Amino acid sequence: MLILRLVIGVGLLWWALRKAEVVDLQNLTLENLHLGWLLLAVVFGGLAVLGWAVRWRIFVQISGMNLSLRESMRLTLFADFFNFYFLGPLGADGIRAVFLNKRFPNRKIKIAHSIIMDHAVGLMAGTLLYAVFTRPQSRWITENNSLVPEIALYTTDLILGILGFLTLSGFAAICIPAIWNHLNSKPFLRPMIAPLKPFAYLQPHRLQVCKAQLISIGSILCGYGAYWCAGHAVTQPVSAMQILAIMPMVDAIAALPITISGLGIRENLFVELLGSHLSAGAQAAVTVSLVGFAATGIWGLIGGIWLGCYKLKTGTQPASEGVTQKV
Repeated sequence: MLILRLVIGVGLLWWALRKAEVVDLQNLTLENLHLGWLLLAVVFGGLAVLGWAVRWRIFVQISGMNLSLRESMRLTLFADFFNFYFLGPLGADGIRAVFLNKRFPNRKIKIAHSIIMDHAVGLMAGTLLYAVFTRPQSRWITENNSLVPEIALYTTDLILGILGFLTLSGFAAICIPAIWNHLNSKPFLRPMIAPLKPFAYLQPHRLQVCKAQLISIGSILCGYGAYWCAGHAVTQPVSAMQILAIMPMVDAIAALPITISGLGIRENLFVELLGSHLSAGAQAAVTVSLVGFAATGIWGLIGGIWLGCYKLKTGTQPASEGVTQKV
């Protein structure tokens, strides 16, 4: 499946390059690359990873495990490597679970809960940003009469509409006692909250859940900021509102398990959505997409190198001094 996803990704990237009339990657316009903007894009990518680390740490601590910020950042960088370059979110979740489980062998369920909640607040943040920035710009997104943006928009409606509604309903039922008690008091409604009972321990931590949600929104916006800076870095600036309009949809479609890290999918969507709005056309759109991906993906490479050095240094010894079990 990994090889198949890689082949599909390369094929879609080739298709995007053909649409942009770029024979190969060496012909992409990078001669006037602005290093200051590129560095800022990398900084925004790092802030996105930091936000992810802080967000996950909140749920780890709610679950009774004392995880230092340094250790959370380290494991998140490890996860970012797998998320970008290997097994996607499945690999990222796996590496976090493995390292944390070695330190807390009797907390497997709580570890799983922390990862599930991390994904849930991420999904909610993406859904909110899509509703606020993307959907109101649907006319602009579909104005070039291409089927691709329209299909992508309606696919995102379906994905985020269903998953976002279910997640928001779950958060409301868990965090608002009046809703929980009402549903629990009605025998015909009680089965609706049965799957949520393992997460009822979150009720006293509503403020922390809200804090994690706000951090998640900020983290995702930093990721968008990396692509906005990438446009300036290649002297093909994209307005902030255009980035905010397209990125929630691009992220949702790129998250589908079709290619590795959305390779090819992202570039095609950038060509369709931004190609007619940039001075250098579709070629600039591909360049912005690839430079933005590189600016965020470099943190995954750092995580991979760190993981490799860590394994060489410690062998099979788990975790770190930054994690201590809470009695």
